[in-house]
Amino acid sequence: MTGGSILVLLYGRHVLRGLRTLRIQQKTMPTPYTFMQIDEIRAARNRWWLSRLFKWIASWRKSSDA
Repeated sequence: MTGGSILVLLYGRHVLRGLRTLRIQQKTMPTPYTFMQIDEIRAARNRWWLSRLFKWIASWRKSSDA
């Protein structure tokens, strides 16, 4: 178990370093980084055909389960 945890940490250490860098960048920005452009992201999701397809499939599965 411990060996597996160490292996995961060694394998994903570049991800952890990237998260540290992102946190430092976020602290230096004047606006919150995470949801800075949430309205544009939502508008883009509504435009993309793939997201509309996933929404349609999810609603279709809900209606067939009921």
